[in-house]
Amino acid sequence: MSDTNPLYSGMLWLRRADDKIEVAVGEAIRYAEEKYGRPVHLVMRPENEAYPAVWRDADTRRDVPVRGDRRVLPHHLYLVTGIAHGEAQVEE
Repeated sequence: MSDTNPLYSGMLWLRRADDKIEVAVGEAIRYAEEKYGRPVHLVMRPENEAYPAVWRDADTRRDVPVRGDRRVLPHHLYLVTGIAHGEAQVEE
């Protein structure tokens, strides 16, 4: 029996409550990609905080989906740089 829930790897980012959402997401993505040398595939945010559904990088025109997740604490973001489905690991 295979597990259909993916496993995520990446980093947790704490943002200041008074930061503008789009600026905070952009800074977090740029930092994670520079630190790990891998693209951010997904941004997970707290379920009860309002964020855009997609963050768009104006320079590269790349879209990164932003999803609510009950496991993410208030004022935090989880930046997903790797996704594992069973034995397969996605890292670009």
